[in-house]
Amino acid sequence: ISPVGGKEATTHCRIVSKHAYRSPKRQRGDPNGDTIGKSQIITKVELKPKTGRTHQLRKHMKLIGFPILGDKRYGGTEVFECGDRRLHLYAVRLRFDHPTNGSPIEVAVTEPQYFP
Repeated sequence: ISPVGGKEATTHCRIVSKHAYRSPKRQRGDPNGDTIGKSQIITKVELKPKTGRTHQLRKHMKLIGFPILGDKRYGGTEVFECGDRRLHLYAVRLRFDHPTNGSPIEVAVTEPQYFP
């Protein structure tokens, strides 16, 4: 997507799905305190970094206007409107070459159930 820290950084991004979501948090300024938060769209994406810069995925997602849910460093306060303060960034598959012998290594896990 763009340079990170002055160095070239590449991330491929693909939309997997979109979900309508209504925040369980109360709306600020509601005099009765009984209006549930605004409706919003949560987009699940697949990110494939081609380089490995510090915070690359988090910085790239902020740059294109889609901060990662729960990212208090790069996402701002609106990323907590779902009521869940976890960083919703999770690797379901990692693939890399072994650092000494160069053989490919791949590790895969299932996605956590708390993801929308």
